[in-house]
Amino acid sequence: MAIAGLGLILLGLSSARAQEDSAALVRTALESGGIQGAVAALEQRLAARPDDVDATFGLGALRFFQAVEGLAQDLWRLGAGNASTNGPITRMLPIFRVPVPPNASPETASYAKTRAMLERFSAGMTQAGTVLEKVGDRPVALDLDLMKIRFDINGDGQPGDDESLAALLQAMRLARGPGDGLAFRFDTADASWLRGYAALLSGMADVFLAFDYQPTYDAVFHNVFGPEANRFGRRLAGTRLSDEEIAALQGRIMELDERARSVITPEDQARLWELRPRREGLRAQLRTAGETEKAALQKDLDQILATIAGLEKQDAEARVLTRTSNQLRRRIQASEGRGGMLDGWEDVIAFIHTINWEVTDRNRLRAARDSFDTMLKQNETTWRLVRVETDDEREWLPGPHQANRFAGLPVTDELIDGWLEVTALARKALAGALLIPTFRFGQGMNVARYIEETDRFDLVLFLTGQNVIDFVEPGDVLDGTLLDALEQTAGRNLTSYAVWFN
Repeated sequence: MAIAGLGLILLGLSSARAQEDSAALVRTALESGGIQGAVAALEQRLAARPDDVDATFGLGALRFFQAVEGLAQDLWRLGAGNASTNGPITRMLPIFRVPVPPNASPETASYAKTRAMLERFSAGMTQAGTVLEKVGDRPVALDLDLMKIRFDINGDGQPGDDESLAALLQAMRLARGPGDGLAFRFDTADASWLRGYAALLSGMADVFLAFDYQPTYDAVFHNVFGPEANRFGRRLAGTRLSDEEIAALQGRIMELDERARSVITPEDQARLWELRPRREGLRAQLRTAGETEKAALQKDLDQILATIAGLEKQDAEARVLTRTSNQLRRRIQASEGRGGMLDGWEDVIAFIHTINWEVTDRNRLRAARDSFDTMLKQNETTWRLVRVETDDEREWLPGPHQANRFAGLPVTDELIDGWLEVTALARKALAGALLIPTFRFGQGMNVARYIEETDRFDLVLFLTGQNVIDFVEPGDVLDGTLLDALEQTAGRNLTSYAVWFN
């Protein structure tokens, strides 16, 4: 018995040491940007000890961040971090909007390269999800400060401050500053949560890959990767004024404005505005005046008319100068993509107009559906695991009975129940068991049939109904009652909860 007891103690110590070793390996890798080497080490460890659940969790987490790092490296390589590419389009494109540092010598982007980038990202997240699934309900623990995670985005082997998760979150306005530590003990529920997020991200990539989005790439992706990314971007760049030309125009504008001010002063303009009503008054008096008064009134009117004529000549000359000055200003604004009738919204309109994508890979569309279903299902698993936790140790996803690091986002049973009801309904809608409402039809649309049968996605015609009419049918339609109730519970923080919970 004593020997057996000693064996159990040694086994427990060995397990604890393995847990600490795995956690330390993951932590060091993420804080130093050495993800690739740590992945290989954990894979070797799992080959020898397949049941090492902490190594499994660590490998899944590393695979997740490796996919994020790979995406950031691809975006950086293609020049997505250059200041000239910032704009509203990048904010409208999930995955492509991940902020990365500038690249002084980017590789020329192409439609094919963006598809390859998405394929790598989808595969990486799928791989992470497959590993995390093996954790199951087994207890795990990984201490990690999110603000210390660093990536090697530019591939120089020396992750800088602008290559950290903190910098990424701050650029996306999801963190306040470098001093905000986010140290947590990630546990079994968090492994389930991370698996759900991996499914969400792989699904988002697969949505793009299911379609031929080249029309949109050709129209607006110069906003993401710079002017060399497409023909329109190159032609557009050719119409831009050089710095020297802009400086010359600005000098000419200053000269014209100064001349306009010298031609007619503000005092002269005020006098002109004053004399015009007097002119009309004298004309009215002349129409009713007697013969003895007319001569004096006419003399006054002639003097005012002469003065007005001189001032109006000056005013007309100043207006010509000002009009010329404004035309030059508009040239500069147009060159910088500002001003004009649409005031910089041209590419947003082109973006919406070109989302008329043909389905080219049905299996990718099905994979996206399955990934979104996995994400929704993992919500159920995650919150089940959270609710049975008995510890209270730096929780990333706290239950109502645990301390919450995010005081502005309280987690209550009512909130969790409402969230799970909504995700359950979303799963039914994905499966076609529940129809989604449409803007102009009395019946609902079957999402499952749309995924299996549609040959294209046209955003405008989807909203107006022509792209969905063949998938509208009678049946139970999802209404907004539960979502409204959840919104009342969450208040104005529903979007923040959605990002947090996934």
